Amino acid sequence: MKRFIRIFLITTSIIGISFIVFGYTLFNGLPWKKHTVASELEAYVEEKYDIEVKVKEKTYNFKDGNYGIIASLQNQPNITFRAEKLSSRKDVIFDYYPEAIWVEEINSELAPILNENYPKDFIFIDAVYGSGQEMNMKKQIVSYKVVPHPFFVHINVDEPISKEHINNYYEIVKFLQVRKISNIELSMGFSTEEMKDSSQKPTFTTIRIEAHNINSIQKKEDVYNFIETY
Repeated sequence: MKRFIRIFLITTSIIGISFIVFGYTLFNGLPWKKHTVASELEAYVEEKYDIEVKVKEKTYNFKDGNYGIIASLQNQPNITFRAEKLSSRKDVIFDYYPEAIWVEEINSELAPILNENYPKDFIFIDAVYGSGQEMNMKKQIVSYKVVPHPFFVHINVDEPISKEHINNYYEIVKFLQVRKISNIELSMGFSTEEMKDSSQKPTFTTIRIEAHNINSIQKKEDVYNFIETY
């Protein structure tokens, strides 16, 4: 009887451990494969762009089974990007290094005007990911200004949009116009959820001017045509 109980306990323990391991690998991937793919991706981007990177994180997307990395440049650790190997297409690698370079270029160029007009607000700059792959970017990354897809600059303010916000917004529009930057979509938003004493149903007010409409703004009053509240 004791022998049966011992065998039963050992068997159930093995089954339990197997389920735990299965659950872990299902959502986190195989540790050895994470390491192998990370090394492959590190070598790939360093060779493709003639750069040196540091792998900050080894990733696994359980939804599509892709293994990947989040890496930063050795000499510019503030520039981070993702790369991943597709499980659905053998030997296909996607990386977003060009997008990271373009976002940093935009940030450097627009930082003075953005910080001057919105010093305390959250500013988010983003790209259309896959543009670099589409343009077959390699060692020489072109300027963001010639990329045929828009970039996005969003300003999140923590108080209702006022006349002062509109004036500041218009200054940024003029900045883009003077520099003939035609592929940046500029937006600003405020949510009443930001107001601690608000008891009404939350609303979201936004100003969004798509890249192709930037040059249509001739005076600050034109900005009001792009205000929407949801």
